[in-house]
Amino acid sequence: MRYKCLNCGYIYDEEKEFLGFNDLNAEWICPECGMPKLDFELMEQETDPEVSDFDSFFEKDDKDLMDEDDEDFLEQEDEDEDFGEEFEEDY
Repeated sequence: MRYKCLNCGYIYDEEKEFLGFNDLNAEWICPECGMPKLDFELMEQETDPEVSDFDSFFEKDDKDLMDEDDEDFLEQEDEDEDFGEEFEEDY
């Protein structure tokens, strides 16, 4: 479960901290802004694995993330490189 500081937006993630939020002592404060534990709220679970699984986002192949305009741009860059080589040969 994840808890968000209502003051600064810091997120306490039990999975990453290896300690449940409710197991923190009453004097625990936000490491970012110093607000007390009472100023945190439980965040809703995200149901879309594409959004909630941060690591899997970066495991995707970059081609999957490109649209047709991006592919056209990359093809144009390749053509520009060929032009540069011809230009260098002239001098």
